[in-house]
Amino acid sequence: MQHPNHPGLVKHTALLTGIVAGIALTFSERAAADDDWYIRAAGGISWIDDDDSADLTDPAGTQNADGSFDTGYTVSLAVGRWFNRNWRADLEWAYRSNDNDEVVLDDGRIADDGNFASSSLSVNGYYHFTDGREIGRISPYLGAGLAWVNEIDIDLEGLGGEYEDLEDDGFGVQVMAGLSYRQSQRLRWDAEVRWLYFDEADLDNAGVKLESVDYNPLTVTLGFSYSF
Repeated sequence: MQHPNHPGLVKHTALLTGIVAGIALTFSERAAADDDWYIRAAGGISWIDDDDSADLTDPAGTQNADGSFDTGYTVSLAVGRWFNRNWRADLEWAYRSNDNDEVVLDDGRIADDGNFASSSLSVNGYYHFTDGREIGRISPYLGAGLAWVNEIDIDLEGLGGEYEDLEDDGFGVQVMAGLSYRQSQRLRWDAEVRWLYFDEADLDNAGVKLESVDYNPLTVTLGFSYSF
C-alpha cells in the first residue's frame, strides 16, 4: 500500500486535477460561445411619404398621379451572429405594408383602396457602443445594411384589375439606430428606428405603369432575440 504522500500519487493527482481543469475550461469556453448565434423577430409601425410627382401610363396616356398613404406596419425575421462584445451582423427578411389613403389621377379617377407594400432581404452590420452581451445592461447601437427589395407592389384598387399588382424590384440601403437590453444569456430585447432608401420605384403590370414613385419607408420596431 502506498503512502498518501507517495510522489507517484501526488503526480497522478496533479495530472487528474489538470485534466479536470482542462475539461472544465473547455466546457466553460463552449458555454460562453453558445450564445454567438441568434434568431430575431420584430414588428412595428411603418411610414412612407405622400408623393405628388409620380406618373401613371395606361391606354389613356400619361398623367400625374398624386398619392397619399396611411400609417402601416412591418414584420421581420433575422438570423445573426455576434463576433465580439460590440459587433454583430445578420441576414434579415422584412415585410412592410401601407394602405393607400387615395391615389388621384389628373383625369379625376381616384384609387381609394389597396396598399403599397414591399418584401426585402438584407445583410446588416451593427455596432454597440457598450457591451451588447452584458446581462442587465442597456446598449445603444447603430447599424447599416444592403437590402435587395425583391418586390415592391402597389394595388390601385377601384380603377380595375389591371391596376393591381404593379411591381418593381432592386437594391436599397438602410441605416438603423436602437437600444438593446440583454435580459439573460439567451434573451435580448431591442427598440429600433430604421430608414430604408430605395429612391424611386417604377412599377408596372400588363401595360399599366406607375413611375417615379418615392419609396423610402421609415419604421419603428420592437424586437426580441434568442441566442444559441
